[in-house]
Amino acid sequence: MLRKTNGSEPAARATMTAMVHPAIEAVGALLRPTDDGDLATLRSFFDDPGVHEQWGGRPLTDHEILAKYTGKRAPAVQCFIVEEDRNPIGFMQYHQSDDRGGGLDLVLHPVVRGRGLGRAVVLAMVDYLQSARGWQLITVDPEASNPRGVDFWERVGFEPARLVEDEPGRPPYWLMKWPHEASGR
Repeated sequence: MLRKTNGSEPAARATMTAMVHPAIEAVGALLRPTDDGDLATLRSFFDDPGVHEQWGGRPLTDHEILAKYTGKRAPAVQCFIVEEDRNPIGFMQYHQSDDRGGGLDLVLHPVVRGRGLGRAVVLAMVDYLQSARGWQLITVDPEASNPRGVDFWERVGFEPARLVEDEPGRPPYWLMKWPHEASGR
């Protein structure tokens, strides 16, 4: 399971990074921006076989985690720790592709899956991206070999657009789109 943070750590880190990106509240969870202080939490998360089986296929090195998941690619990519009652339970990121929008990635620790938190987190992020960032296009791209992931994104509301089988260096995946325009939510 993920490392439990002490009571002051998330609030202090959220305050330090709030100038870069605000925390996003979801029903039952909080998405707070990551920073270098999250290395141990992210490492314990990405080391879990139930996570990395569908997120790269192997544990990540500290260098990979620090370079990719602690805010160093902002503003093009924004990364968040998903917390429930101040306990880290997952990771989410969004990446802007163009002026119309971009994509999402979410992974929750296996022990918290199936409780509705994933849906709540996705809906909060979609609402934020549409209302605060003006995104009109939001996509996800679960691997075709991950039927649990494809099913999750469909249940949340994403619709399959096409099966992509010809991207070099990547296994086949479903390109899925959020069907609702910002003004229609």
